[in-house]
Amino acid sequence: MPGTAVIIPFFQREAGVLVAAIRSALAQRDAGAITIVVCDDGSPIPADAELAALAPEEREHVVLVRQANAGAGPARNAALDAMPPGIEWIAFLDSDDRWGPDHIARSLAALRAGHDLCFADVQRDTEALTHFQSASFRPEQHEPIGALPGLYRFNGDFLTQNLALSPVSISSVVMRADTLGDLRFPTMAFEDLMYWFEAARRGPLVAFDGTLQVHYGSGNITLTEGWKAPRELQNRLAYHRIFKQVWRDFALTRPQRALLTRRMTQSRRWFCMTVLALLHSGRTPNWQVVAAFVALDPIMLRTLTGRAFTEIGRRLFGRPASIRRPVSIPE
Repeated sequence: MPGTAVIIPFFQREAGVLVAAIRSALAQRDAGAITIVVCDDGSPIPADAELAALAPEEREHVVLVRQANAGAGPARNAALDAMPPGIEWIAFLDSDDRWGPDHIARSLAALRAGHDLCFADVQRDTEALTHFQSASFRPEQHEPIGALPGLYRFNGDFLTQNLALSPVSISSVVMRADTLGDLRFPTMAFEDLMYWFEAARRGPLVAFDGTLQVHYGSGNITLTEGWKAPRELQNRLAYHRIFKQVWRDFALTRPQRALLTRRMTQSRRWFCMTVLALLHSGRTPNWQVVAAFVALDPIMLRTLTGRAFTEIGRRLFGRPASIRRPVSIPE
């Protein structure tokens, strides 16, 4: 049946969140037919146990596929591959997030106005600001569509915007199946950012909903306890890999290369800040991750051993950075 496929990757250690996400999708007003495709990505809490809480009239809208744990990107890909034929629209929803009741109807109004992809503002349950606010993304700088109040046509270059700071959150995205439905997620951390880069390379017509339509849960895959956490080194490495791949594979304009150069410089400094914070707190950084970063980007070695490292330490702790005993970074 033509309609919208809702793609949900599932890996959770907390019971009940999947049911809340599914019910928020089924509660959409004026959205037409909705099919929910859940991929159980080797979840510690099996999706079957969660889906058992649904009423029969709810469960009939859900398609379940399973795979060994491979990450959010491959799980979304498996769900995309399992969509029934005839789907017109594709929407993404992570298993711990929830939609407002008009999210799909508003997104479809924007897409039917001639756009390929629509995203909306989101807010995490634990944060005071919405994503648009924290990213300084201002809807009033864009052209109203007119289909409904609060819908806008994205003005400018979508790739450049995502290189600067992406306003797109995965659980807010709805897109045309016939123009972007064959696009798949890479098998890397922060796969959604690379997905937006690849989508932007196709030159889609992009719209967005300037109103808050999605509530984000606490997350369970890439969130850490902050930039001073040991796992943050792995996150920073993953981000830098994406930047390097875009630099290598995309036909960037000169301003885009300058922008990406600044992002990579910032990325190196953030990585150094986490290394220093771990050392300052008496914890040992994962030197294999540090070595992998240096191998990926040899400029990082100069950052770690040069004046920038000393200055970062001075700003963080009020004194120059120093390591009081020799540190060996394994091959």
